[in-house]
Amino acid sequence: MRLAGFCFLIATTAGCLGGFKTPSEYQSQTYYCTSDNAPAFDALAQSCQSSGNCFGAFSMTGSMQGQPLTVGTTLTEATMALVQKDPSSPQFWDVMRMTGNSPYFEFVFHIKSIGGDVTAMQPRTLDLRAGAGALVTSLDDTFIDVGQTLQVGGANAEQQGLTDSGTIAFSKMDLTEIRGIFHGAFGNSVDNVDGCFVMYPGQTTINPSPSP
Repeated sequence: MRLAGFCFLIATTAGCLGGFKTPSEYQSQTYYCTSDNAPAFDALAQSCQSSGNCFGAFSMTGSMQGQPLTVGTTLTEATMALVQKDPSSPQFWDVMRMTGNSPYFEFVFHIKSIGGDVTAMQPRTLDLRAGAGALVTSLDDTFIDVGQTLQVGGANAEQQGLTDSGTIAFSKMDLTEIRGIFHGAFGNSVDNVDGCFVMYPGQTTINPSPSP
């Protein structure tokens, strides 16, 4: 369901407010996921390690709920969950959550049903599949459940990554640093978003079974 408050805030950024044209705050944002901006993106992420005030960097561009957006920011929170059936079993990737702020809303970019042995630490590309966590092979397939929770003034809007609309490609996966790029349709087939992230997990939990 579209949240009126969220849609109003986004709409006013690119349209009229009190009869006057208002420039979008997104114009001041940088899309870092290009080769030209890669050094600046690395510097933004590394500033978190030196300051200790953030947990990585995140950037995206495209449209959400029919409105164009561009975001380049640090992460205010980054958490990770692993699956390990018992102390003698291997650990598998399960869930990652990255929280940050755009000019008009807070977002939580969440990834579920990642799968793969944690010790492998190799690049992987996974296909977006809504509800991938419910599959029997959730930690042993090439599907991943991705979405964004958009938050404004206490109201939430969930933008689910649509099945077969894109991928996430992880270029680095270890317990202290996760890097990746993504593309997909979120919420509907018209709203496509491209992005990238560098995540330094601030909290890691280990569960005996995958998240549903």
